[in-house]
Amino acid sequence: MLKCLAQQTCELLSRHTPNGWLWRGRHVKLVIGTIIVMPKVEDNQLHYPQLANQGAGAVFPLASLVGTFRCTQQPY
Repeated sequence: MLKCLAQQTCELLSRHTPNGWLWRGRHVKLVIGTIIVMPKVEDNQLHYPQLANQGAGAVFPLASLVGTFRCTQQPY
């Protein structure tokens, strides 16, 4: 039900978007990102190093996640 509702909402918004709202004549897709805090273990520290201005082991390693969403009339 949620998937269907999201698709129908996207389709309606796409059809009724004023031309002035388009970016270079195109519909903008949703891009969303977040950062997660990972356990402070040696393996994570090696794969996800800290910024140069932070002392070694000063903070928990962070990982960035990015996802994209698109509106489509076709089922996934």
